[in-house]
Amino acid sequence: MKQSDVFPSKWLKAEDLAGPLTVRIADVRLDPIKNPEGGEDQEKPVLVLEGNFKPMILNVTNWKALAKGYGEDSDAWIGKRVTLLKTEVDAFGETHVVIRLRIPEAKVIAGSKEAVPEPEVEDIPF
Repeated sequence: MKQSDVFPSKWLKAEDLAGPLTVRIADVRLDPIKNPEGGEDQEKPVLVLEGNFKPMILNVTNWKALAKGYGEDSDAWIGKRVTLLKTEVDAFGETHVVIRLRIPEAKVIAGSKEAVPEPEVEDIPF
């Protein structure tokens, strides 16, 4: 039995990803998130994905990646594609497995001047 089976989360976690996954953004909203140290809930930005996916709490690093690729206004991100990657980071004296977001690169077809987006990736439910 795994901890995630016994204590399931309503939020997308790195453990939910088998590998890189490209999905479309459905919404970005503020949701009340329970403060793990007690105290009052805090409003945090949440990334909602199209398909059968859990929503993902956005941290500053991932917000900046989306803003760099699609602009500062999160309303402009709706309908755009994003690739979710699982990676390890060192923080607070420990190594953590986290999700990082990347903007999928458009490919240029030989002989064409216009970039063509990558093909869609099938939804994989969690």
